[in-house]
Amino acid sequence: MPQDTTTPSNMSQSPHYTYAQALNEAKQMIVQQQYRIKQDAEKIRSQQQTIVDQSAAMSEQDRKIREQAAELARIAGELESLSLQLSEVSIAREQAEAVIDRQGERLTSMQAGIADLERHVAEQAEQIDALSHERDELRAQLPTQDDVEALSAMADLLSKRQAAVARKSGAAAQPAPKAKAHPPKMRLSDEESADREHAEFNQGPQIGEAQSEAA
Repeated sequence: MPQDTTTPSNMSQSPHYTYAQALNEAKQMIVQQQYRIKQDAEKIRSQQQTIVDQSAAMSEQDRKIREQAAELARIAGELESLSLQLSEVSIAREQAEAVIDRQGERLTSMQAGIADLERHVAEQAEQIDALSHERDELRAQLPTQDDVEALSAMADLLSKRQAAVARKSGAAAQPAPKAKAHPPKMRLSDEESADREHAEFNQGPQIGEAQSEAA
């Protein structure tokens, strides 16, 4: 605050200085002092208001700091919880990877087994095809119904020839009866019958071969 340099001693030393002038000067000094005091009071009020505003701002900052501290504590708790969850998830992932590895090994083994089974199936299929081809060849070599009939006819002819030969052998072994001798014509008929049976016997295989060739 500026101070007035005019003093009563200076005023009394003036040659024409009256009491009225001194009073007026004192009033002016008082007015100036009051004006200055008023200005200083306004400055003080302004500074007080500034201090109040700054205090309010500081209180607000303190409140925000406390809120931020609480938020940081909450975030720290969440981070800790997330860290625990991450640890659990990591352990579960490792266990899952171990299970996947074991299942992968089993799958590889099963695939190898499937490949072996497929190879065996292919080999068995080839064997079945070979056996089927062999069966078809053997079936083609089997006698047909015509061949069976021809063989039956041949067997009948053989049995008849054997019976005829047996009869002739039996007739030759027995003594001739005293009855009337057989005419030559009858003897020729027996020879013709034997020759016919021999021709049929020789013709039977030819018929069977012709029928098999035709089949």
